[in-house]
Amino acid sequence: MSSYMDIIGSHIRPFVFLYSSLTFLPGALFGRRDSPSLSARDAWFFSFWAKVGPLIREGASAHITALLQGRGSRGGVVAGEPVHAALGGTVLEIGAGTGVWADLLASQPGVERVFGIEPNEGSVRILERVVRERGIGDKYTVVPAGIEDAGEWVGRGEVDCVVTLLCMCSVPDPERIAREVYGYLKPGGRWYVFEHVRADGVGWWTRCFQGFLNIFWPTMIGGCQLTRPTGESLRKAGPWSKIDLERRPEDPWYAPLPHIYGVLTK
Repeated sequence: MSSYMDIIGSHIRPFVFLYSSLTFLPGALFGRRDSPSLSARDAWFFSFWAKVGPLIREGASAHITALLQGRGSRGGVVAGEPVHAALGGTVLEIGAGTGVWADLLASQPGVERVFGIEPNEGSVRILERVVRERGIGDKYTVVPAGIEDAGEWVGRGEVDCVVTLLCMCSVPDPERIAREVYGYLKPGGRWYVFEHVRADGVGWWTRCFQGFLNIFWPTMIGGCQLTRPTGESLRKAGPWSKIDLERRPEDPWYAPLPHIYGVLTK
């Protein structure tokens, strides 16, 4: 049973995260000489994410590795044999951002090629540098475009796997994006998902608190929206042969940032 301290802590941590973001704002406003073409908002987010992105990866790495190995089911990690096929073949990473997950995806044993979809020019510059520095250019191709224009690099219906890791919260028109991405998957293709979502099926306080946070969150965290029903958008993207996508059991009822985790198979 959750203690009052657990509940209080879960409500304080988002404000600590927002405050951490705020500390990077002065540098974004007054220290943009190296990247004058970036908007202040983009410069703010990139400087913040350069600090916290690796920390988020460190905290979630075990779960993401298990997911890519096919051991993510019913919202959690399954011990023993995989329940889904592992990541492999031709892969689309949607919202590749600044490359937090790039080398992890490219290093999976069955992966032949990863196409990192990223339309933001500022993110693309960082992503290209990460690909060079980590020596994964033979497997990882940066696609400086949105998914609707990705056909120049990869054909529709030719992708084995799609990966979205904490990115659907900030894409424009997520329902349309989900349908577009679905169209690139071949029959039997798999979509590996780890996203934070709207707090559904919980009490009014958690929903209201999440909505209150969302007043500030998109501005201070790079356009990220807390209240999106991402699971619903993915389920409706097209007909699936199998859906194994659920809220993580480890996220308690009072969590203001609950996550969904799992695999959808076309």
